[in-house]
Amino acid sequence: MSLTMNELFTCINRHSENKELLVKVCYLEVYNETLRDLLSAEATIADLREDPGKGAVLAGATEVITTDANEILSLLK
Repeated sequence: MSLTMNELFTCINRHSENKELLVKVCYLEVYNETLRDLLSAEATIADLREDPGKGAVLAGATEVITTDANEILSLLK
């Protein structure tokens, strides 16, 4: 996972002069058809919903905006 995140941000930095990109991170546990938000301080359950305009949307999950792989790794600890 660490190598994938490093490669992701390498590609973003390589193409950032042409585009502005925003990276949001969610960290979920899927168990017995339940989505648990692992970034929340409380035991929050996320809900997968269908939005007519966006398609599948994850409601109730914590999203964190990040700029590099080290930030993501520190969130997961």
